[in-house]
Amino acid sequence: MIEEGMAREVINRMQKLRKKAGLVPTDQVTVFYGITPAKSELERITDSYLSFIENTIKMPVKPKSQLGKGNVIMEENQQVIYKI
Repeated sequence: MIEEGMAREVINRMQKLRKKAGLVPTDQVTVFYGITPAKSELERITDSYLSFIENTIKMPVKPKSQLGKGNVIMEENQQVIYKI
């Protein structure tokens, strides 16, 4: 249940960023994410709930390492604190 809550927090942050960028739900974009430090609990949870995240925000979600030289609409760093 705690892990699902953390996945929902990730979704919330992505939704707020989409709104901040001025996007509407019908805009077709791909969300790229990066997590530091690598191999963290947050990274594990995000990977485990990736389908849930994509289905909820209705956009593809991929690791930042897969970002090509496409157009970046918005980029933002955020801190998420994971506590058990």
